[in-house]
Amino acid sequence: MYWTQYFENVVSIAVFFILALQQSSASATGTGIAAAAATNVTNGFYIETTKGNWFQAFNGCSIKRMNLVVLDTKDKTDKLIRELKKVYGNDHPNIWIGGNDKAKNREFMWITANKPFTYTKWAPGQPDNKRGKEHCAMLWENHNYQWNDGDCLSKMIYVCEERK
Repeated sequence: MYWTQYFENVVSIAVFFILALQQSSASATGTGIAAAAATNVTNGFYIETTKGNWFQAFNGCSIKRMNLVVLDTKDKTDKLIRELKKVYGNDHPNIWIGGNDKAKNREFMWITANKPFTYTKWAPGQPDNKRGKEHCAMLWENHNYQWNDGDCLSKMIYVCEERK
């Protein structure tokens, strides 16, 4: 049983990276994301308003020499929410953040840090893996930026952060 679970995890990780590489190739060949550093970074965050799926968001940040945002502390989360409220006011769009449970279902990890979530701000009842398709972390519209697990192929805006 251990080897079966191990094999499933290895396959999940391999599929994730294959999809990421495919999206990277698509981004580099003209999906509108310039291969340059982001120029409008505020307080370490860059809000990308061109919608993409989670893999496109991950690669879009990489192309800008940034990472999909990791919200591993309350202070950092509050700082980002303040920036989002400056831009969007009381509107709360769905926004990709840098976590998923692709390596092991229901165990969310920060992809760039390769660390499990220790701080969370999940909305009540989340993550729920609705219809067995929700594996990527997002800030949820109309839930005051609480977290939800979303379908990784859904299109939404995303937030990048400066690399450390």
